[in-house]
Amino acid sequence: MTSVRPVINTDIDGFDIEGDETEPKQVNNELGNENQKIIIGRYKKKTSVAHLNFTLNKQNNTYSCIYCSITYKASKDGSTSTLIEHLRNKHSNLISGEKKVVVEAMDKFVKQADELKFTQDNWCNDLIKWVVVNDQPFTVVEDDHFKLMIKRLNREATIPSTVTICKDIHQAFNDKQTFILEELQNVPGQISFTLDAWTSKNQIPFLGITAHWITIAFFQVLKNYKLLTKLLGVTSDNASNMNTFFDYFKKMCNENNVTFDIEHQRVRCFAHIINLAAQDALKSLKGTGPDSEEEVLNNKVPVGVIAKLRILVTKIRASPQRRERFSMQCTVLKIKDLELIPDIRTRWNSTYMIMNRALYLREPLHYMASADNELKIYLLSDEDWNRIQEVESLMEVCKYI
Repeated sequence: MTSVRPVINTDIDGFDIEGDETEPKQVNNELGNENQKIIIGRYKKKTSVAHLNFTLNKQNNTYSCIYCSITYKASKDGSTSTLIEHLRNKHSNLISGEKKVVVEAMDKFVKQADELKFTQDNWCNDLIKWVVVNDQPFTVVEDDHFKLMIKRLNREATIPSTVTICKDIHQAFNDKQTFILEELQNVPGQISFTLDAWTSKNQIPFLGITAHWITIAFFQVLKNYKLLTKLLGVTSDNASNMNTFFDYFKKMCNENNVTFDIEHQRVRCFAHIINLAAQDALKSLKGTGPDSEEEVLNNKVPVGVIAKLRILVTKIRASPQRRERFSMQCTVLKIKDLELIPDIRTRWNSTYMIMNRALYLREPLHYMASADNELKIYLLSDEDWNRIQEVESLMEVCKYI
């Protein structure tokens, strides 16, 4: 079986992208004053700068320039040197343009080939990323099927041990930490931080820390694209750190002789305003959402119907045994087994969602609370459910704004 290897001939006179070859062809590519030897794949049919810029009249066997009226007789040997010479003399910009396209295509091809080239270091780095991103156990590298698969793909690949994987992941973490440390130290101006704490579905607590700063590059982009004088407005939420941002933004605009009026050009997010209004409404109903589920669990004496529902839902979610019993209740009652939704103040519409889901799961919630001595204090009466229905209808309006 003959192996077909495509080759691009980038001869300066023809820029031919020829047909399939059984052997790679080595050609000289004259770029400026340098001679480069290029061997590169090609699959396309014969194409040339001449063929792209001349029209072939098959009846007369002549080529006509598409930019002027010059016509040339087609060469018997297929040479396009006369046509190229015409383009050089009359339309020289076409040669450089086509040359640039071909060179860029070759550079892209070579770059992609280098990125995919196998090395032990590249393979180990990819393996570490795969383990981390897909939450794989370190012991996955000891699995016989995994080893067989890797060896089948590349016999040169050396599979690292579990200990090596663990060490390399810690090293990668330390390297990234060092990079972030250096990045933050080189930040121009001051840094603002936003924090977000949450609990995962399997009850693992997390704290997210995000750093915000304005780089000189941000304003450089605005200047380069001449956008500073075209700013109509900048939209943001109502967080206090945005006040700091806009004060600094105005200062930078002034330094560039551009007027930025914070009062009129800062556009406050309407959705965020609606959320604040909804929170105020819930506050008057003693139904303000908590900062975390832990806060709910620490609130032993509920105040208000919504707070009672919130504690009931949170206590069921916090216990694997209760979650399992609740799921069984749904099955017995032939109700779709949906997960109860927690209510956190910073999650927009979460109070609406906890009530909406609870109303659907009203029966299993009732039987669950009735059968659990610790949950009986949070058992909701018909009047309580009617109140929840009313508040849910009120909050539903905010969902669609």
